Amino acid sequence: MNFDRENNYEYFILGNTNDWICPTCEKGNLIIDVKELESKETNQSIKWRAEDDDWYPEYIKEKFIAKAICSNKSCSENIFIIGDANMSWGQVGKQNESDLIEHYYPKYFNPPINLFIIPYEIPSAVEDEIEKSFELFWSDKSACGNAIRKAVECICDDKKINKTLRTAAGKRKFRTLDVRINELKIKNPDAADSLLAIKWLGNYGSHGDLDIEDIFDAYELLIHALDKLYINKEKRIKRLSRKIIKKKGPA
Repeated sequence: MNFDRENNYEYFILGNTNDWICPTCEKGNLIIDVKELESKETNQSIKWRAEDDDWYPEYIKEKFIAKAICSNKSCSENIFIIGDANMSWGQVGKQNESDLIEHYYPKYFNPPINLFIIPYEIPSAVEDEIEKSFELFWSDKSACGNAIRKAVECICDDKKINKTLRTAAGKRKFRTLDVRINELKIKNPDAADSLLAIKWLGNYGSHGDLDIEDIFDAYELLIHALDKLYINKEKRIKRLSRKIIKKKGPA
């Protein structure tokens, strides 16, 4: 379960490769089918171009639709993409000369693609919220952050951390997510700290704007917590080592 924040998830350039994982086989990468890509300048952009004496090509705004194909020949899934496009300066050619390059910013994938592979050990309710965050990542970073925060609530549910408590008057009272995470912290301090940090990012996204780096932080924290709570490679390796040492051979 790895998340490469150095990978360019925000846009693509024709001729460049992105390590976008196929959502169907989770093995191949998505290759943009250049022949199937169509873009059109928006009416507002055309109007600005006609009226602005200081107009530059960088001001062009377009909408595009494209198709990507899984590189895994045994899969070859078709993924359809809708988004925005504009011109930006970049380095091209062997001489690294500067030129205007079309940048394509996806807003919607059908089917949605995964930003990292979710291990089978993860509870289905948690997996559902992570997949929802993947779908929202491209169009609404703050809503994406809220979906990741919802995954934290689902983790607490899975770990049997009560949502409510009974008051002295015999009534049920909802417990805050902070309180639930602090209860989880008793047995899982490292994971709980990561989950609490995600909660604060999600809270901020409810009334402010999260950017792509905030979401990357949330995913790294989530992956760390999931590893500690459900995968726990360190514990598995220690257990395997003890078995082999005890048997003085294959476990």
